[in-house]
Amino acid sequence: MSGRIAILHNEVAADAPEDVRDVLVQVDAVRAALRRSDIDPAVIAVNLDLAQLADRLGEMAADLVINLVESLAGSGRLAHLVPALLGHLELPFTGADASAMLRT
Repeated sequence: MSGRIAILHNEVAADAPEDVRDVLVQVDAVRAALRRSDIDPAVIAVNLDLAQLADRLGEMAADLVINLVESLAGSGRLAHLVPALLGHLELPFTGADASAMLRT
């Protein structure tokens, strides 16, 4: 693996509650661990513009996506859309697949 890794997380407003901002703590922890291995990941805040996300992942030629997205547009009911997109793009990613996310 050449080390082109993307860390995805849901967009977080500055005034979001602490439990929503927690995903940023997770991002920092994963990024720090990767940097200790000399990998500088791209961190991408995800919103409902999934076409833009697909373009960005394609441009960076991601080898692996770490999916920390917990919701889209503030709704956990839409979280399955990100793994659905990643599966469609045939990108390896961490976390549950779209069908498991949809069921939960």
